[in-house]
Amino acid sequence: MNPWGSRKTAPDAPPPGASPPSRTSSGTSELDSGLQPVYHGEGSASETVDFVAVHGLNGHREKTWTTKSGVNWLRDLLPVDFPNSRILSYGYNSRTHGSDQLIENSLYEHAISFLTELCNYRRNTKTERRPIILLAHSLGGIVVKAALIHSNLCKADRKLEANIKLSTHAVVFFGTPHSGSHAAAVGTHVLTLGSIFVRTNTRIIRQLRENSDFLGVQRDQWKAISSNFEITEFYETYRTIVLFGRGLMVVPSQSATQAGSSTGQPLHRCHRELVRFESRLDPDYITISSQLKDLVSRSHDTIAANWDISEGANTSPGFASSSRVSSFASTVDPATSPTTPTARMSTTLRFSLPVEQNPGFVGRAGHLKELHKYLWTVNESGFGVGERSRIVVLHGLGGAGKTQLSIAYAQHHKKDFSAVFWIDASTERNTLLSYRIIAQRLLETTTGHPGHEDDARKSLLSRLPIGEYVSSSGQLSPDDKALPKIAKAAVDFLQSENESFSWLMIMDNLDSLDDYPLSTYLPQNSKRGKVIITTRLRAAAQLKNMHHIETDQIEEADGVQILLNAAPLRIKSETDDQDAKAIANALGLLPLALELAGAYINKAQMQLSRYLELFERHRNQLGRFGDQAAVFATWEVSFQRLAEDSDAAELLTLLAFLHNSTFWEGLLLIPFDDDDAVATESSALGSAWLRELSADELRLMNALIKIFSISLAKRNSDGTVYLHPLVHYFGRERLSGDKRREKLIQAVIVVGKALQQAYTRPMTKEVRKFISRIVPHADHCIFLVNQEGAKDIFATMLTDKAAAKALFYLGVLFQNLSRLKEAETIFAAIATTTHPDSCCTPHMGANSERRLAQVMILFSRYQEAEVLLLNAIPILTGLVGKRHDDAIAAQLALGMVYHRRHQYSDAERLLREAISNGTDESPNRRPVMGRLAREAASVLGLVYRDQGRLQEALDILSEALKQASEMEEEEDEDDAAHLPTVRYRHAIILQDLGHWITAMHTYAEIWGQLKVILGPGNPLTLRTANALGRMYCFLGRYREARDMLDIAWRGQEALGFSRDQETAQLRTLFNIGVLNMEEGLYSEAVECLSRVQRAYTKLYDSDAMLTHTAFLELGIVHSRRGKPAEAVTLLERLLESQLAHHPDSRMELCQTRIALAEALTQVPGSVEQAKMVLTPALEFARSSLEPDNPVRLKVELAHANRVLACGPQQQDEPLVLDDLRDVVARLERIFGLRHQTTVRGKVLLAMAYEHVAGEEVAKAREMMQEAAETLKASLGPGHPLSKEIAKMARSREKAAATECDVDDDAVKGGNGKTTPAKFDVRVSVRQLGEAMQELRFGS
Repeated sequence: MNPWGSRKTAPDAPPPGASPPSRTSSGTSELDSGLQPVYHGEGSASETVDFVAVHGLNGHREKTWTTKSGVNWLRDLLPVDFPNSRILSYGYNSRTHGSDQLIENSLYEHAISFLTELCNYRRNTKTERRPIILLAHSLGGIVVKAALIHSNLCKADRKLEANIKLSTHAVVFFGTPHSGSHAAAVGTHVLTLGSIFVRTNTRIIRQLRENSDFLGVQRDQWKAISSNFEITEFYETYRTIVLFGRGLMVVPSQSATQAGSSTGQPLHRCHRELVRFESRLDPDYITISSQLKDLVSRSHDTIAANWDISEGANTSPGFASSSRVSSFASTVDPATSPTTPTARMSTTLRFSLPVEQNPGFVGRAGHLKELHKYLWTVNESGFGVGERSRIVVLHGLGGAGKTQLSIAYAQHHKKDFSAVFWIDASTERNTLLSYRIIAQRLLETTTGHPGHEDDARKSLLSRLPIGEYVSSSGQLSPDDKALPKIAKAAVDFLQSENESFSWLMIMDNLDSLDDYPLSTYLPQNSKRGKVIITTRLRAAAQLKNMHHIETDQIEEADGVQILLNAAPLRIKSETDDQDAKAIANALGLLPLALELAGAYINKAQMQLSRYLELFERHRNQLGRFGDQAAVFATWEVSFQRLAEDSDAAELLTLLAFLHNSTFWEGLLLIPFDDDDAVATESSALGSAWLRELSADELRLMNALIKIFSISLAKRNSDGTVYLHPLVHYFGRERLSGDKRREKLIQAVIVVGKALQQAYTRPMTKEVRKFISRIVPHADHCIFLVNQEGAKDIFATMLTDKAAAKALFYLGVLFQNLSRLKEAETIFAAIATTTHPDSCCTPHMGANSERRLAQVMILFSRYQEAEVLLLNAIPILTGLVGKRHDDAIAAQLALGMVYHRRHQYSDAERLLREAISNGTDESPNRRPVMGRLAREAASVLGLVYRDQGRLQEALDILSEALKQASEMEEEEDEDDAAHLPTVRYRHAIILQDLGHWITAMHTYAEIWGQLKVILGPGNPLTLRTANALGRMYCFLGRYREARDMLDIAWRGQEALGFSRDQETAQLRTLFNIGVLNMEEGLYSEAVECLSRVQRAYTKLYDSDAMLTHTAFLELGIVHSRRGKPAEAVTLLERLLESQLAHHPDSRMELCQTRIALAEALTQVPGSVEQAKMVLTPALEFARSSLEPDNPVRLKVELAHANRVLACGPQQQDEPLVLDDLRDVVARLERIFGLRHQTTVRGKVLLAMAYEHVAGEEVAKAREMMQEAAETLKASLGPGHPLSKEIAKMARSREKAAATECDVDDDAVKGGNGKTTPAKFDVRVSVRQLGEAMQELRFGS
């Protein structure tokens, strides 16, 4: 489902001087070819960029870009994101088949025609210097490239054509066959068959074949100029269905991503659908629009510089003639002397790698020579320096020394590079973190120049756009949403033109090509960049445009040297040379295996021949490991050696179940609780050893020393312990199933004990840092638990007291990290265990029920949560007392359940109990609420609010907020989210009371705080984003509303929220529906709101308050769509249900009465009924709401609309102009001049002038025209409301021009005399009222 819909924007008229479309003699409409304006910005003066679209093979300048439902994204979507742009679409006859006349033009001829027409268009509109961004689909990309090549060749006598290249900032290719398309060859055969019935143009097809001469020549010409443009390339990922249902990849990624200066990006579409998008919420459209925003933001400076250079203007030092920054050390300010060192960034970064070179590294001269030769030498095909990054893939078995080989090369040639970068490619997240480090290093080059740091940083950030992610201390954000953007900025930076900045990148340990987007993170289009990739994947040998070196084996002499260097204490014999060669060959000449074997021999001080005997014995037992059996046999020998020391052997095995590179001794040196220590003595999990080791630091250190001595682990530079990934893997896989599960549970106990210690202390910064160090180990444990079978592992853990407690705290961690599904699984296992040997205490079980219920509340599973809490509360109260935080938290949770289920009396009772239990009522001081009590008070405020008791809600929330603010500095950092949460609920009440601007600013501030405190994906953070989006919608800031609701929608889906069950997701969908309605997307609004209504009816019933809100908005949509009868029927039923089930919800009743009255106003003969409906709402608003309250202002407007709808002769009560003027003034102050509600007030005031003060019709006409212009500016000329009000304004202008000539159009006044016809020649009052109804501001 698409919850957003698409915005329709009518095409604008042709440019000045253009003639209307006509038919050619052949019957072909000129609409099918040539340059067509699709959209003009809001006045030519505000237009900032030209988007020019060129279609592909057999395409059409409109149909190519249009979906089956009629959405043309150039016309309907792009103008919303780029309102100040001009959008043009070029059409040409590229048909390769058909029965109509075909034009036998070549691609080059089409390009010349396109260039000429674009030149003339821009000259006629005097916009030659406006930046151009070209959008090319398929064949259109070949046409565009040919046009730019021709533009580049144009001399001074053809300046107009040359100016196109000068003004082109970027080219966006969609599935363009840069190297030809295999589909073209297939197409030739198909067309040959088709030519029996229709004429065929195969001239173009021949030019598109793979490796065609035309494309080859163009590719060479394009290389010479492509660096002058920013290039983005998108390619298809789905096959296109052709004859007989066969699927064909028309332009594969390798053909679509060889334009020379960009990395291709996938779109999840087939070739035909590559440039068709239904809505702005389409993920592929979001990707494209984001790219275009980046391009537009840089276009003006670039093109201005191009023109300055072209005209001989003086330019700033450090800029090349192409206007792109040419150097990593470019001057940042023309006023700064180019000799001032502080104005430049350092061109060399300090050499630093996270992995140290092995001091025992020897040999590999052949590999090093081959590596250097390829990285620096032009190969036979001419593919060399200055075209693309040179990339070498080192692939081979684990332990083959790939990483050490790349480090050795970097060490030896570090002076040849400005910087050496390291990427951990083992996972996508590690890659993102590596790019963050790279960007941070680049930032640090701008420091150390007092007085010039700001200039240097500004210069860097102009090319590395990461400024929004840099903290005040200069550190880049580690936020999950920021990391991909930082990585992209770094990749783009490395691919930019930096003639004096050369770099080497090592992408280490590429483990997967299936789920790792290598093309995204590989900077492969740099003139001075070199990349070394290390991988165990043999499939990497198939990667194109890369040189491949297999590193499985080294020279025998090198292998012998590694072995002997590692074993200086061996018992020597006469057969050493022979034995060393035998061992080296038996180990497959793998450096890591040789080093480990040497370390073992050295430690045991044995003869080489003895080791050879041991090795052969164990290798026979490890045949299941295939190619890795040799190296695993080496480790098995070492493991068996450790078996002599049980501590070392057990510890090494335990480390295999924790994270392989972040372990530190402190994680183990956390003592067991006394009762856990007793329980472990008889534990079947072998945790007695673990308890003993945790209490003896010396014993732990001795075990680690023995592990280090045989090189199975080593220290990192930060003091943590590192296990090679293969050792890490082998340490688990060598165990039997039972032993593996036992060690896994011990690892969970280690993690759980550390978490217990953290969560039972005040949550300081140090404790938070401690928890962050535990998270990688928790992640690894839960991953392995799921591999082994979580259900069985959990059941076993719950029979051990220490393991059960560890499991509980693991659940707490995941709950706090918003990993709700994992938390639910853990707490459900504890809460529902029925094992007779379960070691879960009643307290742990009840607390697990409480926490499980809290998770279910977030998923809107209120009935399940209620059952759990009703069971947990009496247990917790009996065990720890009613004033304990666990008991209060359970009461609070149940109160929230009752609130969400609209059981207000039960909710109020529970929440008051929680407040009382959590409040310190010591004598001689005012009561002080604890954190949970304040939380309960804030929820109670929402209960009051839902019952229309707004003042009580405001009072209790204000007190909770006051106390939370006072206690903020005194309480733990664990409460950091508490104050924003209370403020959020307080803002809801302010919103209801009409303080919308204050509420909006509060929501925005809270959202920013929660992103930092809880993370952007936390449910509370997303809830605030949703509320902020709703408030933006209230205030008419629709683009901002759309952005915020998109954030909430996507974030909630990522959490696993169900669109039809979770109220959080339904609230977002509801708000999207309202936003669609406000933007005139009525069909989409009905779809969203109907889904919400059905879901609420299923979750609750048709008479629930939430269901009523959906019915209300559906009624308003029907009214706006011109279906007032349907709206009246629905809204009358709604009002009847509200009066029967929620008579005290006065605000909701008021909203419904407003909507119903305005719908009745549109129905002939129903104005009196509208008065009866509206009168109670008017009385309530005037007696209970402040004059500035938006609901009261809406009631006043509805009242004025109803009175005016009666007509000047039948008005049942006078309309006081001063009152209406006061309402309009308040609307201007609260909403601003451009808001729909303000415009509506002005239109009604204009009507009042016409009907009550006939002498002020000129002023009324002026106000109507102002309203039309305002709506055109705020909603766009294509919005139905803009069109309607513009029509009304034109009718008044026309009436004013013809008023003196109209004698026949007169009406009888109330006194029987003839009245001038000036009111009737305009639109009737009822018609105006109907039009005004469309301007109603949604509740």
